[in-house]
Amino acid sequence: MVAVELEAVADAFAGADFPWWVAGGFAVEAAAGRRVRDHEDVDVLVLRRDGFRVARWIAAWDPRASESPPDRTSTDGTPPGCSSRGLPPGVRTLVCRVPGVPAVEVMVGETVGASWVSGRHPDVRRPITELGRVSATGVPYLKPGVCLFHKAGRIRPQDIIDFEAVLPVLEDGDRAWLIHALDTAFPDHPWRPRLGDGATHRQAPR
Repeated sequence: MVAVELEAVADAFAGADFPWWVAGGFAVEAAAGRRVRDHEDVDVLVLRRDGFRVARWIAAWDPRASESPPDRTSTDGTPPGCSSRGLPPGVRTLVCRVPGVPAVEVMVGETVGASWVSGRHPDVRRPITELGRVSATGVPYLKPGVCLFHKAGRIRPQDIIDFEAVLPVLEDGDRAWLIHALDTAFPDHPWRPRLGDGATHRQAPR
């Protein structure tokens, strides 16, 4: 994966009439300000509440549901999650073929009111307005605390690399949110001691 492919994704989503954020390893690198590792794909988070607009925007990218109930079928001949009616409840990730990029995984996030709700634990939430940042080149990306919490649910070698890369640049508020999110969803998580006690920055995982 080379930088031009991330730029291709940013170009593909430019002007979208819904919020979106680069996620995963590329978001970690945006926060760290440097190249960290190789990537097999680009992850992008969108919100289910914007399902109709998202479905229209990505329709030309041959979206295919990577996760859906095995008995789910569509009535219009399209793959699950790609109906013109929007994104059905069972679909959480869509694999798309964006020109110039081998693979883009569009992850569908849940919301309650003005807050994003983690798929890892329903009590882990964050205001949508506090989910992301914008890179120096104008690309929206998820804050590293949110990325690390998602990775914490199934630690792979690349997740350890990402954790080590972004730990030194975690801002106080992001660190405090991650501490409470881990305490809520994954007690005794191996990353927890590395984050400190959070005593001076305690806040609920909103």
